Formats: sequence, C-alpha cells, structure tokens
Amino acid sequence: MQRFWFIVLGFLCLLSSASAASFDCSRATIPRDRLICQTPSLSALDSELGKLYQQRRATLSPQGAKLLQSSQRDWLRYVYTVCPMTPASTADFDAEPANCLQMRYQERLTELAQVAQKFGPFVFNRVDIFVAEPQSPSDQGGSVPRFYVQHHAFPQIDNAGSAAAATWNKLHYEEDAGIRADCDSGLGDEDTDYQIGYASEHMTSVQWTDSEYCHGAAHGYSSISVENLVWDQNWRGLAPGDVFASGWETGLRKLFWNALTAKGWTPPNDEGKSEIDADVIEPSEWLFTLDGISESFSSYEGGCYACNPGTITVSWKDLKPLLAHGSVAR
Repeated sequence: MQRFWFIVLGFLCLLSSASAASFDCSRATIPRDRLICQTPSLSALDSELGKLYQQRRATLSPQGAKLLQSSQRDWLRYVYTVCPMTPASTADFDAEPANCLQMRYQERLTELAQVAQKFGPFVFNRVDIFVAEPQSPSDQGGSVPRFYVQHHAFPQIDNAGSAAAATWNKLHYEEDAGIRADCDSGLGDEDTDYQIGYASEHMTSVQWTDSEYCHGAAHGYSSISVENLVWDQNWRGLAPGDVFASGWETGLRKLFWNALTAKGWTPPNDEGKSEIDADVIEPSEWLFTLDGISESFSSYEGGCYACNPGTITVSWKDLKPLLAHGSVAR
C-alpha cells in the first residue's frame, strides 16, 4: 500500500531525500503511521498526495526537482510541528490530529497542483516556504490552532534556457520566511500566494495575494496586486500604451462596469464607485489571461469589507476595439 507519510520518517531520522515510499500498515509502529492507516480519509489523501508529488516531480528538470524536494521537506517539517499527535487540547475540532492532518493534506494538494504548469514556452515550478511558531496558551485564534503560521509561495521557470528567464527567476526567488510582528495586537498569520495568468518570451503577468490575520482581530485582510513585467533590456512594468490605443480609459471603465452589473454588483456608495473607477485603469491591477483581462479586488475595495466585488474578467473579444496596433495582447 502506498503511504506518502513514510517520507516523514526518512526526513526526521535521516534528513534524506523526500520521495514517496511504501510501507505495510501491519508493521506501522509510530502513532502517526497508525493514525493514517486506521483513518480511511487520511489513507486516501496520503496516497493521492504521494502520487501527485511523484508525477509533478518527474516532469521537472533535476534542478526543479531539487527545489520541489526542498519545498516538500519544509512542508513536512511544518506539518510535524502544527499537527502533534498529543495536542495540548482536544476541545478544538481543528486541533484533533486526524482533522489537522486532513486540512494540511488538502492544502498541499492544491499547492502541488500548480507545480509544472505550462504557460507559453515555459514550465513553471512552485516553491513553498512554511514557518510555524507556538502561540501563547491564551491565544486561540488563527488558521492553525495554537500557532502563528507563515506561508510564502513563489514561481520559478523550470526550463530557464535563456539569460532572460534565469534573470526572471532571480527576481522572484525567496531565501526564507519568518514570523513578523507587524500586527498591533502582537503576532499573526500571513499567506502570500500567486497566480500566473500569462507568460511569453516578451511578457509575464502574475497576480500576488497577501493575506494577513492579526490574532484577536475581527477578520483578516487581503491585498491583491499584479506584476506585469515586460521583458526588454530594462525589465520594465507594463504601460497602458503597450496594450491600448489612445482614449482607452473611458471604454475600459465601461466594459468593467458592464461586467460588474452583469454579475449583479453595485457600489454601496460614491466612494466605492470611485475606487473601482481608479482601479480598473491601473496596469498594476490587470491580470492577463487567455480569456481576457481580469481584475481581483483587495479587502475594502468597493466601499466596505463585505462589499468586495470579487474577480471580474473582460473578454478579449470585447477589448479588441480598444487595443493598439502592435499591442502585446494581440
């Protein structure tokens, strides 16, 4: 029977390579192995995770496979920390070992699904960094009971055969992450993630989402921005003239408002409308995709925390009359 958790044994005992292995549940001796073997949902997730990890790792270059292996080791260390087999309290449903493991498995499956994604001429690897630090006993908030957690993800071009692609990787590489005390109430959780919308040898479009939750606060906060990078000698940010002909602002605003109206969203006040009007003409808000230009809104954009309109996409068909001759979008 395939059991991905066997990696933990190898990592903790030998810090050897993180690769899927099999073990006989009848010979499982440590509590975590027995828990996985005895819990059908965990057993299924364990097998699924091991299979996906091996599949994605096999498609990467040796260097990319090494990065993924390092990322997986970091995740294993993180899970071993935040899902102890003897939790301080069993009153919290999420802290119960089986439930904690199940949530971490499901999160990791989503992350691994982004490994070896193909956009244009490139294959993108995904690197994840995890940090966990125990909370004070009185602090029961956050995404993982009794811990402050930090998660940072970033992309790397796996088949970086050109100097430009290698430079792009250097621009996006992170060495490590650490718990930051940037909350008024003390420490908190932070999650930085990304979505690649478009990539070619001339331009990349990557959306970044930074979510923070200060323990004790009523709710978290998320900020969204897009990096549209033009690959010329200056590695410059995208300018409106790279995409649109003159007079494009009015037409683009109209298209986005049409999309918002079709979605059934209306601004709660004039301030919300002004924020949307300003955002939809900012190149740093445009995520280029195969379907069109998308825009996602940060917390409080739209007039209030609960008024966020979500993600809106305007199709290339509708955008075509606004595009400049020689536009990077053509």
